[in-house]
Amino acid sequence: MNSTADNQNTFYLGEAKVFDATANEYLLKSDAYKVLRTIVKEEDKQEWQNDLNARIEAMNDALQILKRRKALDKNVVDTLITDLNKVKLPYLYFLPDVSKGSPNTMTLSDTLANIYLFDWQKLILKEVQRKNEFFGRYKDEIFFTWNDSDHVLRTYLQAVQNVQNNVHFQISIGSSVRFFGAHVENRQGQLYTRVHHDLFMQNYTLPYVVGHTKLKHSNYLRAALLRAVCYCSLVEDFHRERIYLELSYLINGYSLLFVESHVQNFFNYFRLDNMRYRTDQIIYHSFRRQWFDLLDIQHTLSDQLQQFDDHGNVIRFHYLYDYGPRCQFNQQFHELWSKYFCHHPVFSTERSEILLTTKQLHSLNALLARHKSSVEIQ
Repeated sequence: MNSTADNQNTFYLGEAKVFDATANEYLLKSDAYKVLRTIVKEEDKQEWQNDLNARIEAMNDALQILKRRKALDKNVVDTLITDLNKVKLPYLYFLPDVSKGSPNTMTLSDTLANIYLFDWQKLILKEVQRKNEFFGRYKDEIFFTWNDSDHVLRTYLQAVQNVQNNVHFQISIGSSVRFFGAHVENRQGQLYTRVHHDLFMQNYTLPYVVGHTKLKHSNYLRAALLRAVCYCSLVEDFHRERIYLELSYLINGYSLLFVESHVQNFFNYFRLDNMRYRTDQIIYHSFRRQWFDLLDIQHTLSDQLQQFDDHGNVIRFHYLYDYGPRCQFNQQFHELWSKYFCHHPVFSTERSEILLTTKQLHSLNALLARHKSSVEIQ
């Protein structure tokens, strides 16, 4: 039995000889990997380490150049700079269906996308700002408004592509567009938005989560309701999305009590419990405005938390979810912490942030997988 490269409780079960043959055949046929060096003897390790050190130093030099050009933020570069003394190479666990490219969940993917898009995105953004238009980007998707003719827009984009010949993009122009899960439309000069569901995706499904499923699906339901408030400009579309979410949870085996309590708590947050059954656009607009204000406050708190983290003032504690009521434990812990550290120069609540998170006692990886020790670089 071998653990696979995704490390998501996926295992390969079979004979060792068949596994090795399949893995070698895949590496020979696939272009997703490149064999740099083969270590046969003990003395080969020094040459291999020198080669690896040279590659890491070249990567660090390239990041420093990007920082001097201000193409990357200083904090991003400091995070990506690799310390040779801390490098450990893990063994690769074979995964037959690994695809070429970088996963969207990897922070480095966003950084590489920012580097690739930096120069030619700046050209488009400059023109959009000059015309006082709206501009937004998420990963490799760019969305902006344009009040000139299609011909002028296509001519301008072609000029951008002529300057940056490595740019390849697909253009979608119309009175409506889908961007980041939202349907955005110009309805006779009025902005209309709602949640967009991809026709090629299966309906009424919940996201795959790792860890405590019920807790994470609880958080997802609240986040999905909040997204519906932000995306839906009309109260009818919001209620339609709310019903869709409720049905999704019921179809996936969650009880009616679970769904009712979570949805009602969402409306009770601003003491507007009757909003769940009201279709008044004015009341909905006020309800929506309150959520937008709360998001602004959360962004401010998030920036403050990041500052604490940058200065090493974030303290993280992990405890087993199975032991004791979670909410009661969190409340008592914060009360005791504030009581005993209220005047502490570092650990007071004004100067530090305490994060309490849960972890599971066991996982399939912990129970079934036997990992080799990682290789240290000296």
